[in-house]
Amino acid sequence: MRQLKRWRFYCDFCKKSGGAKWAMEIHEKHCTMNPDRSCRMCGYTDGEGSGGSLQKMIDVIKNGVKDKNEYGEWIFIDLKREAAILTELKNMTTCPACILAALRQSGFPYLFPSFDFKKEKDAMFKEHNADVNQSYAY
Repeated sequence: MRQLKRWRFYCDFCKKSGGAKWAMEIHEKHCTMNPDRSCRMCGYTDGEGSGGSLQKMIDVIKNGVKDKNEYGEWIFIDLKREAAILTELKNMTTCPACILAALRQSGFPYLFPSFDFKKEKDAMFKEHNADVNQSYAY
C-alpha cells in the first residue's frame, strides 16, 4: 500500500485552492477579491484601468444600493438604478476585471444581473485586437 501526503494551497481572499504554490501566489496577486490586487487586464484598455480607485468604485456601488427587505436582506435594485451605477463605474474605468472586482468586494455581486463579465471582456478584447490589427496594416 502506498500513502501520499500532498500540500494544498488556498487563496486568502476567495475559496480557490490548488496543488501548486507558485500558481496560487499568482492567483492571489490578481484575485478579484484582493483589495490590493494587480490587474492583468488594464493593460489592454489603453491604460484606462481603475488607477487605484477601486475603493471609490466600491463606494459608488454601496451608495447606490440601499434597499433592504423587512428581514434586513439586500434586495434587487430597479433596472434604472442598476444601469446608472454600471454607467458610473464604466465612466471610472473601461476594465471589466476592475468592475468585477468592485462588484465582488462591495458585497453586492448578485444585485447586478445585467453585468455580464464574459460579454464585456470579449468586447474589450475584440476592440483591442482591432486596434492592434489596424496598427500593423500596410
